[in-house]
Amino acid sequence: MRHRGWLAGLVITLTACTAADAEPGDAATAPEEQRYTGTFTVLESAEHGPQLCPAGALASYPPQCGGPDIPNWDWDAVEHETIDGVSWGDYQVTGTFDGAVFTLTEPAGPPEPSDRQPRSPGPDLDTPCPAPAGGWVLANPATASTEALAATVDYAATLPGYGGLWVDREVEQPPDAPPPAAAPGAILNVAFTGDLAAREAELRAVWGGALCVTQARHPHTRLEEIQAELAGKHGIFSAAVMEQENLVDVQALFDDGLQERLDDEYGPDTVRVTASLRPVPPSDAAPTIYEGTFFVHERPDGPPHACWAVMESYPPQCGGDIEVRGWSWDDVGGEESADGVTWGDYHIRGTWDGTALTLTGPAEPPPPRDEQEDPFPPFDTLCPTPPGGWAILDGALTHSADFDAAYAYARAAPGYVDLWLDRDVPMEDRSATAPAEIVVNVRFTADLATHEAALRSLYGGAICVSQAERTEQELEAIAAEIRTEYDAISSSSYSATNSVWIQVVVDDGLQERLDEQYGPGVVRVEALLQPVD
Repeated sequence: MRHRGWLAGLVITLTACTAADAEPGDAATAPEEQRYTGTFTVLESAEHGPQLCPAGALASYPPQCGGPDIPNWDWDAVEHETIDGVSWGDYQVTGTFDGAVFTLTEPAGPPEPSDRQPRSPGPDLDTPCPAPAGGWVLANPATASTEALAATVDYAATLPGYGGLWVDREVEQPPDAPPPAAAPGAILNVAFTGDLAAREAELRAVWGGALCVTQARHPHTRLEEIQAELAGKHGIFSAAVMEQENLVDVQALFDDGLQERLDDEYGPDTVRVTASLRPVPPSDAAPTIYEGTFFVHERPDGPPHACWAVMESYPPQCGGDIEVRGWSWDDVGGEESADGVTWGDYHIRGTWDGTALTLTGPAEPPPPRDEQEDPFPPFDTLCPTPPGGWAILDGALTHSADFDAAYAYARAAPGYVDLWLDRDVPMEDRSATAPAEIVVNVRFTADLATHEAALRSLYGGAICVSQAERTEQELEAIAAEIRTEYDAISSSSYSATNSVWIQVVVDDGLQERLDEQYGPGVVRVEALLQPVD
């Protein structure tokens, strides 16, 4: 078992070490020596040379932090801040780590996007118990106050087998939910290792609000013991009890088999390890070649760029772009020029390093528009054609005012998702007696029969009412989360598929990560650059 000598420096001043004379990329690394990469604050002060800060920096100015020495760090090669003798910055670093010293094997780069940095999952505050048949209700409003909740939280921790507690403040009710006066604003979740029925009865004696009692694998006291045992050991710089998951979450600089050893020591699913340094795969594999169709644009004062958005001006301007390396206008045709600006549409191939595309072959003309994939499915009718075809059921209710009344009802109705018009109803799908050329599509999350009856009383044309899992507001909330969390070019909700669409330059596993986060089919990732088969 190796103990990291630098770890004590997280709470006391580290002793400066002598820096080696090696330069990034010059280290004599044996072929089998593992390289690691990650994004960190690097800081140098009067007390120590450049060091990697695995636990972040203290919120002071200048900041303070410490960790493994980086003997071949060069401040002249990176952008950084310096004040009062302290130099620092945030970087993605790649190199070797011997348990005490991190040696660069390539120059430091800008920080990685947040979605590519390792991190522990955030707390899941959802309620694991299914909603009761009549919805979540206040069992006894007299003992469902804020004061009663605080007292219950303290009391629960004293009961035998207490495993953890959390409060779910986003109560999901079934369609036949109770009236607002009886509905709780939160659900108290408590986990125990022993007799759940007995524990629930004891809690019900003091708590009259919504309650969910579930099984825990470990008593909370045991998790606290493990947390204390691991603090400062194995290169761990953070340890916390995750009550919802009933485990100890630890963060370490790197995982050299630590997860496996802790599983052996404490049992599976007791301790979860998140490592800040990730192993770099062997570099003997051929680089991935990507391709895509872009508007290529070059100004007199910069290199060529592949644009995914073009501003309407003359000469045109890019609204979003990536640099293209190895480009030569002499090797392509079909370009236009004005005022020193040159541009054209091309299909290009190359390698992607996260900031630029380096061409691996000549550019080609773009494929015909009808061969380019449309990222948005058409707004077709989701219902099957009824017997006899789509028909106008009441010609007296097909005026603009009738449609407006139906639209107003839909938008105000609970569970409304979206409404659209299908104007391309095939002739063979139309009624022979009262053919409908347009089908009004409306989506709701529940009560389809009720909503359809209400809509048909207001509008006499063809109507398709279909089920959706998520409301328009839920889709917009997911899109907003993605815009905040991930490096997306653009995003939008798409009601016809009841999903969120996002656009990125390269999908480096983002689709898979979003499927795990939100569920399959909820978010669809479109990458501008696609791997070449």
